[in-house]
Amino acid sequence: MHVLNDHPPIAGGRELWGFPKKLGSPTLRAEADTLIGTLDYGSVRVAAGTTGYKHSALDTASVQAALSAPNYLLKIIPHVDGSPRTASSSSTTRKESR
Repeated sequence: MHVLNDHPPIAGGRELWGFPKKLGSPTLRAEADTLIGTLDYGSVRVAAGTTGYKHSALDTASVQAALSAPNYLLKIIPHVDGSPRTASSSSTTRKESR
Protein backbone atom coordinates (compact mmCIF):
# COMPACT_ATOMS: atom_id res chain seq x y z
CA MET A 1 0.00 0.00 0.00
CA HIS A 2 1.20 3.50 -0.83
CA VAL A 3 0.37 6.37 1.52
CA LEU A 4 0.19 9.77 -0.17
CA ASN A 5 -0.85 13.28 0.83
CA ASP A 6 -2.45 14.31 -2.49
CA HIS A 7 -5.94 13.31 -3.69
CA PRO A 8 -5.56 13.06 -7.54
CA PRO A 9 -2.83 10.38 -7.55
CA ILE A 10 -4.74 8.45 -4.90
CA ALA A 11 -7.89 8.40 -7.05
CA GLY A 12 -5.99 7.62 -10.25
CA GLY A 13 -3.82 4.95 -8.72
CA ARG A 14 -6.55 3.21 -6.80
CA GLU A 15 -9.57 3.55 -9.05
CA LEU A 16 -7.96 3.41 -12.49
CA TRP A 17 -4.91 1.20 -12.06
CA GLY A 18 -5.74 -0.88 -9.00
CA PHE A 19 -2.75 0.15 -6.88
CA PRO A 20 -3.90 0.41 -3.25
CA LYS A 21 -3.32 3.94 -1.98
CA LYS A 22 -4.46 5.75 1.15
CA LEU A 23 -4.47 9.37 2.24
CA GLY A 24 -1.95 10.03 4.99
CA SER A 25 0.94 12.25 5.98
CA PRO A 26 4.35 10.78 5.13
CA THR A 27 7.46 12.83 5.99
CA LEU A 28 11.17 12.29 5.42
CA ARG A 29 13.85 14.70 6.61
CA ALA A 30 17.60 14.78 7.21
CA GLU A 31 18.72 15.55 10.76
CA ALA A 32 22.52 15.91 10.80
CA ASP A 33 23.71 12.45 9.63
CA THR A 34 20.37 10.66 10.11
CA LEU A 35 17.25 10.33 7.96
CA ILE A 36 14.03 10.44 9.96
CA GLY A 37 10.73 9.29 8.50
CA THR A 38 7.24 9.30 9.94
CA LEU A 39 3.85 8.18 8.67
CA ASP A 40 0.63 9.51 10.15
CA TYR A 41 -2.78 8.10 9.20
CA GLY A 42 -5.31 10.62 10.40
CA SER A 43 -4.29 11.60 13.92
CA VAL A 44 -2.42 8.32 14.54
CA ARG A 45 1.31 7.84 13.98
CA VAL A 46 1.49 4.40 12.38
CA ALA A 47 5.21 4.29 11.59
CA ALA A 48 8.44 6.02 12.49
CA GLY A 49 11.95 5.12 11.44
CA THR A 50 15.53 6.32 11.31
CA THR A 51 18.61 5.29 9.38
CA GLY A 52 22.17 6.50 9.13
CA TYR A 53 22.89 8.80 6.21
CA LYS A 54 26.20 9.78 4.74
CA HIS A 55 26.30 11.89 1.61
CA SER A 56 28.96 11.41 -1.01
CA ALA A 57 29.15 12.71 -4.56
CA LEU A 58 28.36 10.22 -7.35
CA ASP A 59 30.12 9.89 -10.67
CA THR A 60 28.11 12.16 -12.99
CA ALA A 61 28.68 10.00 -16.09
CA SER A 62 27.33 6.83 -14.47
CA VAL A 63 24.25 8.67 -13.16
CA GLN A 64 23.62 10.18 -16.60
CA ALA A 65 23.90 6.72 -18.20
CA ALA A 66 21.42 5.26 -15.71
CA LEU A 67 18.93 8.10 -16.27
CA SER A 68 19.26 7.75 -20.05
CA ALA A 69 18.29 4.05 -20.06
CA PRO A 70 14.75 3.38 -21.35
CA ASN A 71 11.89 2.80 -18.93
CA TYR A 72 9.12 0.31 -19.74
CA LEU A 73 5.54 0.29 -18.52
CA LEU A 74 2.84 -2.35 -19.05
CA LYS A 75 -0.70 -1.23 -18.28
CA ILE A 76 -3.54 -3.73 -18.05
CA ILE A 77 -6.96 -2.16 -17.58
CA PRO A 78 -9.50 -4.68 -16.30
CA HIS A 79 -13.06 -5.12 -17.53
CA VAL A 80 -15.84 -4.76 -14.96
CA ASP A 81 -15.84 -8.57 -14.53
CA GLY A 82 -12.12 -8.52 -13.63
CA SER A 83 -10.83 -9.99 -16.90
CA PRO A 84 -8.19 -8.02 -18.86
CA ARG A 85 -9.86 -5.64 -21.28
CA THR A 86 -7.12 -3.36 -22.57
CA ALA A 87 -3.38 -3.86 -22.44
CA SER A 88 -0.80 -1.37 -23.61
CA SER A 89 2.94 -1.11 -23.27
CA SER A 90 5.06 1.98 -23.57
CA SER A 91 8.68 2.91 -23.42
CA THR A 92 10.12 6.28 -22.45
CA THR A 93 13.66 7.55 -22.67
CA ARG A 94 14.90 10.62 -20.88
CA LYS A 95 16.69 12.78 -23.43
CA GLU A 96 18.12 15.43 -21.13
CA SER A 97 18.92 15.29 -17.43
CA ARG A 98 19.97 18.22 -15.32
